[in-house]
Amino acid sequence: MGGALARGWRQRGIAPESIFAVEPDPASAARLRTDTGATVVAAPGVLRTKPDVVVFAVKPQGLAEIASAYRAFTDSVFLSIAAGRTLKFFAGALGPRAAFIEPLDLKFAGSSATEVAKSKTALEAKLTSCFDAHVSKDLSFSTRIFVAADGRITKAEDLQVCKEQHPGFYLCTERVNAAKPKSGFPTVPESVFACFERALVSSRLPRVTVDPGESTTHSDIHVQVR
Repeated sequence: MGGALARGWRQRGIAPESIFAVEPDPASAARLRTDTGATVVAAPGVLRTKPDVVVFAVKPQGLAEIASAYRAFTDSVFLSIAAGRTLKFFAGALGPRAAFIEPLDLKFAGSSATEVAKSKTALEAKLTSCFDAHVSKDLSFSTRIFVAADGRITKAEDLQVCKEQHPGFYLCTERVNAAKPKSGFPTVPESVFACFERALVSSRLPRVTVDPGESTTHSDIHVQVR
């Protein structure tokens, strides 16, 4: 199937240097190079350049092992013509996007940079587990967290999801409006927001400095999807 697609692309004028194919069989690989002039390699890890689009044109029974080899292709768009494979399957095979928390605007009391980084990484892992097929790399999440002196996150509020419209400008929608987002905005299931909230309020950061007479401090955090 992949060979037929590549030949069709060449017939329609797509330059051979824009086509990359993964073909482990040496005879088939040689034939594809001759027919199309494309770059043909035995495994995706050999590719020096990550493609903009990856097309899975293989039989579905071998797709699980094949797709997992593309987990590092975090900037590629994936298209599959394999029958019977759902978005949930690909989310598991390709791996979810990872959460990255921008620097926390909190004053940590007597904690080392290593302790802060370790707790941040642990929280990012929790948030990453909330992503599903609806959460794409161009999205980000923001919320305000309330933190007790011992580092416990006690509450998260004003949870929003944002999408960059052009550099420096974001269109955001609040959790309460997620089921009916603004025009052109992706729908994010309530389950993602609920998971984010659970992940946050079940986490602990290093000790923080709170103002005298206050029981908690608060901070806005921004979570990028990478």
